[in-house]
Amino acid sequence: MLRFHVACERGHYGFPGRNGSFSQRATAPVPHVSTVRGFMESICGDELGTFQGRYAYGRVHLPKMMGRIFRKDSVPPRQKKEQASRPCYWNVLFGVAYQVIVEGVYEDRLRLGLKGELSRYGILSLGTSDDVVWLLREYAREAQWVVPGQAFPLVVEPQRGYTNLRPKYGYFDLTPHQLEPPSNAWVGGPQPV
Repeated sequence: MLRFHVACERGHYGFPGRNGSFSQRATAPVPHVSTVRGFMESICGDELGTFQGRYAYGRVHLPKMMGRIFRKDSVPPRQKKEQASRPCYWNVLFGVAYQVIVEGVYEDRLRLGLKGELSRYGILSLGTSDDVVWLLREYAREAQWVVPGQAFPLVVEPQRGYTNLRPKYGYFDLTPHQLEPPSNAWVGGPQPV
């Protein structure tokens, strides 16, 4: 089992295909299930979809602050002629930290990636490319683990570019702070007995 801690100055975990208002983009309270999987693949410099095994993740603490940043919203290429990128507010969480636990085939490869022994491309980020990771290390802390529930939606299977703007969503809750994740927090692979 590999357990690591990740912290970012800020995080925006938007909802693909769901803009709500033209002037504001909402954020989920934690990264999407698919975002965490893609983040682990990025640590190893791997292609999307190569992760094997299972993982659980949770929020270490509430964000230090919530705010909004003003930036241009992206527009799908097929709409560029009709509609230019428009400025809007993005809801952002500041001072975020998460725990991730991984079991399975990918565990050893991820351990090498955490040590910087694998080739990576670009800067590590969790969320949008602006959500740069500033701390990444093996470390165990209590967390509020992400489990199936009814409190908020998260993307489980991502969209692939602008051709599929219908990602698969699931609904989730956060557990009270605890060191070990409950059995229903694990994503992928066989569930523990």
